[in-house]
Amino acid sequence: MSLDLTIIHRRRKEDILNEIKEARANNIRLESVEIDPTVWSENITHNLGKMAAEVPVKDGITLYNLLWHPREAGFTKVGKEYIDLVEIGYNYVQTHPELRKYNPENGWGDYGCFLDFVKDYNFLLHSLKDYDTSDYLIVADV
Repeated sequence: MSLDLTIIHRRRKEDILNEIKEARANNIRLESVEIDPTVWSENITHNLGKMAAEVPVKDGITLYNLLWHPREAGFTKVGKEYIDLVEIGYNYVQTHPELRKYNPENGWGDYGCFLDFVKDYNFLLHSLKDYDTSDYLIVADV
């Protein structure tokens, strides 16, 4: 079993139509128009949930809450607060290798895998900071 964490962009019909109009105005022939809303999607084993639950980010919220259950933690959209909290979690994981003690006994996942996952996610979120993040939705499928 695993967590499937996805960031999607809520593309509006007007945005797609404007893209087509702009292409036509510039004499660009479109073979297709991108409508897949997925911006980023990864999965990670549930075995690392215990490790994530040991990473505090703010007032009783852990990295586990942000990744596995963002809606219950109050986040359905990417926004400054969410990005900042994930970064706090990433910095904690990066500077606390003693989290290795939560490596799963069955060998499915480990501290290095978790660190890479959170690093990639943090990088993605920061790449979205310059955009209207209200159009980016967080989907956690557990």
